[in-house]
Amino acid sequence: MKCEYCFTRAGRAGPEDIAARIPELTPLRNAKVALFGLGCLGAPAAIELAKAGVAELGILDHDTVDPGTIVRWPRGLTISGRFKTEVIKEWIIHEFPYCKIKDWPSKLGGIRNPDDRNKLPDEQIVEDMTQDANLIFDATAEPGVHNYLAYHARKLGIPYVGMSVTPGGWGGRVFRIKNDDSQSGCYWCYLKWSKEDKIIEPPFDPNGSLQTAGCGDTTFTGTGFDMLDIAMMGVRVVVSTLCENHEVGYPRMNWDVTHISFRNEQGELLPPVYMPHSLPVHPECPICNLK
Repeated sequence: MKCEYCFTRAGRAGPEDIAARIPELTPLRNAKVALFGLGCLGAPAAIELAKAGVAELGILDHDTVDPGTIVRWPRGLTISGRFKTEVIKEWIIHEFPYCKIKDWPSKLGGIRNPDDRNKLPDEQIVEDMTQDANLIFDATAEPGVHNYLAYHARKLGIPYVGMSVTPGGWGGRVFRIKNDDSQSGCYWCYLKWSKEDKIIEPPFDPNGSLQTAGCGDTTFTGTGFDMLDIAMMGVRVVVSTLCENHEVGYPRMNWDVTHISFRNEQGELLPPVYMPHSLPVHPECPICNLK
């Protein structure tokens, strides 16, 4: 009887083996992040946070994957029609099992669909998602939701990081509200400083919106690889914020707002321009200046 032998290569993928390759991210192993929105910014951000070693991740999105948006989403046609939360949760459980993940397939604000699987009111959903969270990460790109979640983070006394893109994908924004002392401004301050041009806005395409056939909501034009730059900047801000109070960790940020430009006002291509800004309290802010 003929015997055949083969050698199998062993690989080390335990928590300690993985963590040894990213020593600056050790503080993330005790961190919980509540991530709202799984579009072209939130979905890749969720995967990167799991990959980076975040201990726990809560994700929320009410939508399903539209086949037309796979040009900007991490997965392709085979998952079209499935809930975004299901797809991202399944992927992280299979590929990055040391990250505990819980999903909320629901919508914040507006009128919900009758078949919405989560019947809880918005306030309860946000309370559940942010319980024991160390940071709120807002990738919804909805100003109303930004305001709501930023205020909720302020009540909890935890940092808030929001991000969005400009029409056409010509640029984007990542903004942090630390909520740790009176020197840091709030979301109202951020909007006011931007309106007064103290924080320079990234450029936008005046024709950057698209109404697809049979769809009641507009979407935007823009490349997936440009969106990734904004999403990854958001992840850097989240990671830096979570690590900054630790002796050994990812470097500390000395700014709060990053506006990114990929083009100029005429639409001509630029090497990515990162414009950092601080976010002080605005003298007219009715929130920060309360006695």
